[in-house]
Amino acid sequence: MTRSTVGLSRPRPRDTLIKLIVLIDFSLFLMPPLHWYFGDGIAAHALGYFLGSSLLVALSLPIISVYADHEEY
Repeated sequence: MTRSTVGLSRPRPRDTLIKLIVLIDFSLFLMPPLHWYFGDGIAAHALGYFLGSSLLVALSLPIISVYADHEEY
């Protein structure tokens, strides 16, 4: 007789990595207090932070896609 381990599996490191990347993206891009802190009231700083965080989020999407596409059998 075999035992089912459907609900008992541990999270894979790949799933943890994807969640970490999404959390970092959220904290960089969607939290206005960070944007305000790094802006210092100077438009160039605020624009630099906005563009830099947008670039990091855009670069993380292909990484998430690569890790999410691999299936373990």
